[in-house]
Amino acid sequence: DIRYAVRGLTRAPGFALAVVATLALGIGANTTMFGVLDVLLLRPPAHVQRADRVVRAYFRRPVRGEGLSTRPNTSLPAYESLRDGAPPFASVAVLRPTTMTLGRGPEARQVAVTLVTHTFFPTLGVAPALGRFFGADEDRVGAQGVAVVSYGFWQRRLGGDRAALGRPLRIGKGTYTVIGVAPSGFSGVDLTGPDIWLPVYAAVEEAMPAIALTSRDYRWVRVIARLRDGVRAQDAGALATLAFRRAAAASERRSDTLYTVLLGPVQAARGPSVTSDAKVSLWIGGVAALVLLVACANVANLLLARGIRRRREIAIRLGLGAGRNQVLRLLVVESLLLGLAGGAAALLVAIWGGALVRGLLLPGLSDDTMVLDWRVLAFTGGLSLLAGLLAGAAPALRSSRADLSNALRSGARDVTTTRVRLRGALLATQVAFTLVLLVGAGLFVRSLRSVQALDLGVDLVRVLRA
Repeated sequence: DIRYAVRGLTRAPGFALAVVATLALGIGANTTMFGVLDVLLLRPPAHVQRADRVVRAYFRRPVRGEGLSTRPNTSLPAYESLRDGAPPFASVAVLRPTTMTLGRGPEARQVAVTLVTHTFFPTLGVAPALGRFFGADEDRVGAQGVAVVSYGFWQRRLGGDRAALGRPLRIGKGTYTVIGVAPSGFSGVDLTGPDIWLPVYAAVEEAMPAIALTSRDYRWVRVIARLRDGVRAQDAGALATLAFRRAAAASERRSDTLYTVLLGPVQAARGPSVTSDAKVSLWIGGVAALVLLVACANVANLLLARGIRRRREIAIRLGLGAGRNQVLRLLVVESLLLGLAGGAAALLVAIWGGALVRGLLLPGLSDDTMVLDWRVLAFTGGLSLLAGLLAGAAPALRSSRADLSNALRSGARDVTTTRVRLRGALLATQVAFTLVLLVGAGLFVRSLRSVQALDLGVDLVRVLRA
């Protein structure tokens, strides 16, 4: 069946090319959007051990006239209350993404830096690719500056040389010694990977005033934690809330006693409230699914038209003793081959067009983040088979049920009313879905133009930013 289907398709290259191109566009759009949604919502951060046990802390409190306000940031004293008073956590850590100046004079450049506690890497279960991570004695006020660099930074700026360990880096106002290199692809728990990690207590003055160490008013760090085995996130959140409020009451911060600690997945886009990036990506993913349905309807019509031309061939097969199930199997194999070929071409579409889509939806994505991996390949393969079945099922059933005597007598010129109605229904489906897509695209473009034309009340024509 496979050999015959391949020979049949090579004898009709125009038909095969039209079907493969149509499926490539539909499957390619879905492959691209799955890659984006996989990075945003599904894929755990690289090199993080048992990522399902790592949670992010969010802090919610009632605000007069605004309802509930949920923030991802809190203060260092609040983190310390969770670290010392919440037993459901195996470990707790903080992080603070920022930018700093690397170097001095004309050679100075801005680099992405994340300030973290010494518990950050152990909480994630990450091992260094080279050297070591900093410890508790290096993560304190007044300690000698040390730094861990990303694998990409080590390759780009330090030449990938093992002798980079011990090299001093002039960052901000201080000097930090490189003691370790993070593994390739590791970007922490955020999509935007830093170039350098610094110990938060030793480098706090680079980002915040010194009072940020002790004041609960400076909510500038984010908290992650690893749950103990057997502890549910909901129960851990309740115990963390008690520890947080107890510490707030002891510090006479009555407003902080109203906070509730919520624990969400390590993927920030998943919540507790879905981010705008995730909402837009889900919406575009739905549009891509409609595009695939239009493509499948189009291919089904092409297969029906080809089935009309092959009625005599199929009738001869049936007349020579082939069973209808055998004919049905042959036609399904042919549609599956077309689906797989469309999937292979869709990978090219995803590679060429995916970079543009990811640049629009995930502009801060780390260069080390792999998007086209085995998960995306498995999705593309499964979707290709599904598209082949979806597009080829109805035409295969119609062709395998051909009336033997009429087909042999009239050849390919006889077209049944049922077949005409099926083709009409498929055409109507294509037009309906396409109109939905066009109207949605028009509304989206009009909304963008309305935002661009919004009067902000100030003249920005000759205003520059230094």
